Amino acid sequence: MTPRPKTIIEVPIEQVEQARQVAINNLLAQEVYEKIRRHLTETLARLPEGYAKSFSDLDDHRSHEAILIDGGRGTGKSSVLVNLATYLQHERDFLILKPVDPTLLENGDDLLLNVIVAALMRDKSVKHALQHNEQGAESFYDQLHKLGAALEGIQTQKDKYGLDKLRAFMSDQALAEQVHELFRRVLALVDKKVVVLPIDDVDTSLSLAFENIEVVRKYLTSPFVIPLISGDLNLYNEIIWRQFYQRLTSQARDVEDASRQRARDLAEDYQRKVLPLPKRIELPQLTTYLDDPNIMLTAAGRALFPLPILQHWLDALLNERVNGEGNSRQRFPLKTVREMSQFINATKGLIVGLPAQLGLSPNMLVDVDAFNKIKRSLFMSDEISEAVQVFADSYRKAQVTLADGKRTSRTERERAYSALRRRVQSAKPALREGHREHLQQWYEAIAGYFRYQRRGGAAYLTAETSMSWLSEGDASDDGTVLNHDLFQPLNHNQKIFENFDLAYDARKSWNATLKGFVPDLWLERLPEKTILAYPTPERGYPVSTQKTGPWALSQHVKKEKYLGDAEFVRRLLVHWSFFSPSKRSNLVLGGRVFELLIMSMVRDVSYVEIAQLLDRAPFHSVAALADTKSLTVSDSDAEAGGVRETVEPPLLPDEEYQEDQLDAAIIQLASDINSWRKDLSVQVPPSWLVYNVMNKVFNQTHYIYTAASKGDSDARLLRNMVDLGVQIYNAIWAAFGSFEKGELFGFPRVIANVNMTEAGKEFEKSVLYRQNILPFLHTNRSQQSFDFRTGSYTFALESHPLRELLSDVFSEFDSIEAKAAVKESSSISQGEYEAESSRRLSKYVANYFRGLAATEIRSMDPVELHERIEGVYRMCQRAGIEAAFRRVPNETGIARRMLRVSLEQFEKLTGLPFHGLNAKDDA
Repeated sequence: MTPRPKTIIEVPIEQVEQARQVAINNLLAQEVYEKIRRHLTETLARLPEGYAKSFSDLDDHRSHEAILIDGGRGTGKSSVLVNLATYLQHERDFLILKPVDPTLLENGDDLLLNVIVAALMRDKSVKHALQHNEQGAESFYDQLHKLGAALEGIQTQKDKYGLDKLRAFMSDQALAEQVHELFRRVLALVDKKVVVLPIDDVDTSLSLAFENIEVVRKYLTSPFVIPLISGDLNLYNEIIWRQFYQRLTSQARDVEDASRQRARDLAEDYQRKVLPLPKRIELPQLTTYLDDPNIMLTAAGRALFPLPILQHWLDALLNERVNGEGNSRQRFPLKTVREMSQFINATKGLIVGLPAQLGLSPNMLVDVDAFNKIKRSLFMSDEISEAVQVFADSYRKAQVTLADGKRTSRTERERAYSALRRRVQSAKPALREGHREHLQQWYEAIAGYFRYQRRGGAAYLTAETSMSWLSEGDASDDGTVLNHDLFQPLNHNQKIFENFDLAYDARKSWNATLKGFVPDLWLERLPEKTILAYPTPERGYPVSTQKTGPWALSQHVKKEKYLGDAEFVRRLLVHWSFFSPSKRSNLVLGGRVFELLIMSMVRDVSYVEIAQLLDRAPFHSVAALADTKSLTVSDSDAEAGGVRETVEPPLLPDEEYQEDQLDAAIIQLASDINSWRKDLSVQVPPSWLVYNVMNKVFNQTHYIYTAASKGDSDARLLRNMVDLGVQIYNAIWAAFGSFEKGELFGFPRVIANVNMTEAGKEFEKSVLYRQNILPFLHTNRSQQSFDFRTGSYTFALESHPLRELLSDVFSEFDSIEAKAAVKESSSISQGEYEAESSRRLSKYVANYFRGLAATEIRSMDPVELHERIEGVYRMCQRAGIEAAFRRVPNETGIARRMLRVSLEQFEKLTGLPFHGLNAKDDA
């Protein structure tokens, strides 16, 4: 028999979950049905001609022909058995019975008597033959009587003695032959050759599972019957080996450990006999169906689009532009055919509208370009999406230098950018009408469906947050857009999350970092586990209260126009909080920078919202998650340490003017942000992207603070404090780039993952900027960045008003500190500065490389070593050595001599020669 040709499989979206299908083209597991058909025909071919018409000794033809349909719960095993007769409706040699259900058995019932015989009696063709074939019916009932007598003898065997017990034993030996004969007479009655007996989920009834398999082994070895068993092979194995283990150790407890492996070996041999390996058919995973372009979703008989399109639409809803870097891709939590069927039926009203919303069709190609187009439709218009696709093809070709040598990859990239510029200038950037409302409906459906799904925690949190952000004027009572459970790990111990898998050990990981910094009582109240992974909350970087407070600002900021901006930056970065149980201090934290940026992406901002942000503890900081009331500070400690209840020292009379300047700065910033949103058409960000950026940024802030220098002068402290704010902004910016850069925007996924300590203050020269950000800007020294209207946040953050404000304030303090340093050093000689600078640099380099293992150093490429040393050099500059360069002439020569010192120090520490510098560096 030739296999059936591969046809289009139709999945009606309006069909409720049911096993029975009306047509062959509604059956998903086509390959499984084909394998079953092949096994059946092979078994039939081995039977001698005319074998069913005359009885033959069973022992001459006994064989184990059971076919196993292996699959877990919800994979469609029952559906395969129920629809087997439909698929094989043209095969005339098989009597395919309806599936028998062992779970209907009560304790003590017999599978053969109560279920298998009943399956024969309820078959329509058997019923019809019994009514219209008197001679055949008489023969069948006569054999059924003999079978019943044999079964009765077995069931009463324990209560008999002597000859009665011997006769009962003989009945047991003859039972398999009686079963064999019963099947033969049934086949003669209906003019078939083989009985196909589907047995559904033998393993479901755990208490009788082994006994049911024993019935198959003992009595279903006739060539007239082919058992078709469905179940989970792993569960079968667990049940069977435990039965053998129990019997091996029931009378010998002292050999339990030795018997375990023996039981497993016996179970494996037993299964190989009853369920032959060549006849085991594994049901496909759900992904097999979701990737099959031959499966078509239909509505009222009308084809909608291939099933893989739905998979990628759902993937886009959860991940949107997130490129999967650093294990950031969230998989849609559908694992089984049952779950998929239920979800499709639950969202059928939305699925029907997808073709019009996304421009889908039944005959569309299912390829990478189609998937990328679907994802881009969330934040790009069709015209811009097509322009980006052309750009992606051109950019990909430009990665290889042309063989003719006349053009370089750089030239080709420039041409690709130029072509993209021309295309988007005339393109319509507006998304489809009703796009936002459509997304809200989908997120609402996803959140509702996965609310009670054990594996649906991440999808629920993502959908719930995105749905809320898309609502007009979304804001919680405290004004923050981050007051959602996706960003609040401490909420994961609430009753609402009991249904979800809690996979991440938050308490253990946070304890390691926060032990001794916060009260033990608070650590004990942390959720033991959370749905998602979260970085340790920020502890903060302590700065002097007197030298970085409002008074210090008023003394050092000479340009009045920067006074309000400087005070805003101070308030944004600094939190007046407990530094230890015995004292309070100013802590520099990045949480408010992150929150302000995300708020500005979600919606327009107001003066009130920004002012509220400055008044509350920074997002994802210890100060925010563990408020001061949880500190266990005794009265004596409080008096000794000077702990006060005030949030911050009260304003001095001459600082009132400064508050007015602050208000003006906030009002201006709010206005600038709203203009920025309008000019760039900033869309609501996907919550999963923001979650991943949050994780990456707050895992790096510790390194940023570690690399900071306290300095010695007021001006330097202020400058370094603002520098931390600039670095935090840059870390957020680079994180967005690291998750956005990829095929959706036309770029290869070549991403830098170094931390911010290696980027230094010269951020625009760092690999983070050049690889993660610069491709979105397409800029150089002679031209400004160009908006390709792709909806990239990496591009938008380049012109964010907060970035400009931080840059202006940093420049002000940088110039103030530089002037102070020149004045301070007027009486110091150049030689003294060179000696001190060299000493400091040697110390820093020594400390850095002392932390590296010798094997790690030896395995480094010379170029990598060179970059490492230059990174340390830049770190030293940030630590204050660069001030020396500004105080003396010939700073280039000093810098080179200092770098030479670092190389000499490296050779002393490692014993390895260093040849990484080129000729001009050695000059």
